[in-house]
Amino acid sequence: MAGGKVQILVREIHGVVIGRNGKRTVLRLWTSLLDEQTYPGLELLELYAQRWEQELSYKELKINLGTAGLLTSYTPTTGRQEIAALLIAQAMIADLRLEVGHTGAVPVLRVSFVKVLSHVRSLWNVLAWSGDCLRPAQRTRLIHGMFDSLLSQLTPPRRARSCPRAIRQPVSSWPRKLKNGGCSHGAFQYELIPA
Repeated sequence: MAGGKVQILVREIHGVVIGRNGKRTVLRLWTSLLDEQTYPGLELLELYAQRWEQELSYKELKINLGTAGLLTSYTPTTGRQEIAALLIAQAMIADLRLEVGHTGAVPVLRVSFVKVLSHVRSLWNVLAWSGDCLRPAQRTRLIHGMFDSLLSQLTPPRRARSCPRAIRQPVSSWPRKLKNGGCSHGAFQYELIPA
């Protein structure tokens, strides 16, 4: 380390993503995964395109779980505990989504995070209020009823993110989106650009 700077050895990957409409977008990725045999560049390009699923996960945590601006801890320790509790809650909802999707043989992305969260909150209250009044078989029937309800409220199949981005009302020099066009369907393709 010279002069406060850290040097890190990275591998540069040049690639092209070919959209569903044939549009080519050149990408340049840097990674610390140096072994080209173990970590092929084409595979890393495909994984890069999946990063938006992580962004949706952050949205679930911040918006759907209602945590935006809600962290109320006064110390770093309790702040970490609060964040850990939120991540555990998010993971539990994700597990339930997977189980509902598996039960109904539907893709998990069609099981709404928001609806699962709402159903779980309601079921949690019923189970808490009922105390020991319900037998285990009755509790199981309630859970299966929740699954049936969620399966009856599936979201439509998700369309791929292939539409051009623009805002609906003009702000400064941003392009105005007058009509929804330019969307296309099908799989993306990936190509590596030789170094």
